[in-house]
Amino acid sequence: ASSCTPDLQLYNLVLKIYASLGEHEKAEALLNDMYRAYKKRRSGVKPDSESFTIVLNAWANSTAQEIALKHANDIFQFMVCLHRDGCERVKPTAATYTALLYCLARSGTSCSVIKATAILDEME
Repeated sequence: ASSCTPDLQLYNLVLKIYASLGEHEKAEALLNDMYRAYKKRRSGVKPDSESFTIVLNAWANSTAQEIALKHANDIFQFMVCLHRDGCERVKPTAATYTALLYCLARSGTSCSVIKATAILDEME
């Protein structure tokens, strides 16, 4: 066993690898594991905005668009709640909103335009 411990940069790289391979479920599972491990021991690697955005992009590029939109929305809402609770590291960025809007655009649902407009309003 190595005495090296993975840092945020390494975790985000693994998230990007999962995303590039189309392994959106594994990317989301790793993000959840990171958050749970951080909360459990109050140490370790805390996901940041980039971590969440990588997973949102993974879902946005999924072929299972209905499921992808639900997962992306859940991840985004969790991110917003964490930020409202004082976690500045997970403040949604322009890239985060872009990933969410891309997921909406790809979903092809009839309410996509309404949801997209609401997201744009929220950003202002």
